[in-house]
Amino acid sequence: MGGKIKGKKHHGVKDPFKQQARRNAELKNKINAAPAVIDFQEVPRSAEHLLKITEAFKNGSIKKKRKKKRSKNTLIDTNTLIGKDIKLPGMTKAEKPVPSLVQYPGESDNHFLYRLGNACHEVIQETKFENKYGVNVIRDPLTGNISLEKKTKENPDDIRKQSFRSRDKEHVGSKTLDESRLSKKERRKQKLKEAKKAKLEKHKDEFEKFKDEVKFGETVHAPPILKALPRKAGARDETVKPGRKNLLLKSALQTKNESFSSVTKKIKRRDLPAATRRQLELQRIRVVEAYRTMKAQK
Repeated sequence: MGGKIKGKKHHGVKDPFKQQARRNAELKNKINAAPAVIDFQEVPRSAEHLLKITEAFKNGSIKKKRKKKRSKNTLIDTNTLIGKDIKLPGMTKAEKPVPSLVQYPGESDNHFLYRLGNACHEVIQETKFENKYGVNVIRDPLTGNISLEKKTKENPDDIRKQSFRSRDKEHVGSKTLDESRLSKKERRKQKLKEAKKAKLEKHKDEFEKFKDEVKFGETVHAPPILKALPRKAGARDETVKPGRKNLLLKSALQTKNESFSSVTKKIKRRDLPAATRRQLELQRIRVVEAYRTMKAQK
């Protein structure tokens, strides 16, 4: 509960007449005060606001918004407002022809909308009548005659299959057909399963399939001996290596001192003496000239 509300403390005895006189003096110029000037009437604020608006219209600072009037020749036609037919999933029944209404010359918009509302109400009532009694109302657009036709009972499985087919055709997006048929809980479960599978593949050991299965009590005293040669090992020829081929210039340029050429191959060119380097340069020039003459003869 709340605390006690303390009242105003009266210290000593106060004269009520003096209190009333002081209160009346405070409210003297606020309540029931006589006008300062008897022959002057103050202008109300609403009148001041109205005068300001009229002056603004005269000055041109405020312009009156005029409504765009529709030309008298343009009449409303519902045929121009109807869009293309959209067939939704599960729609096996053909759509009914929409009543076309045209505004009469001189007919007001409100009256035309009233006629349009009545036509929509008739279509709704006709649909309810068809669903209630299981019939199809067929109207002749030329004569206006109405005839009834009994509805044929359709197999619900066929309707369901047809709805799935139409949904498959109009299916657009990242989801597959199986995902669209699943519920929200099943889709979440499938998503978690795929994430778990991706995580296992990421941490999978590539050499796991090469693991040897050692039987109990089996002992090994030496590493295995690889008897099988690598692929294409027997097809290799020693002449394929550089310097081993029997070129056309090799017989013509073969020097008498073969040991000299073999020694120079093992030592780097920069470590050879100047005379040997000069001799090698002359040999290189002689080979180039011999190649060029052979090329020219061909």
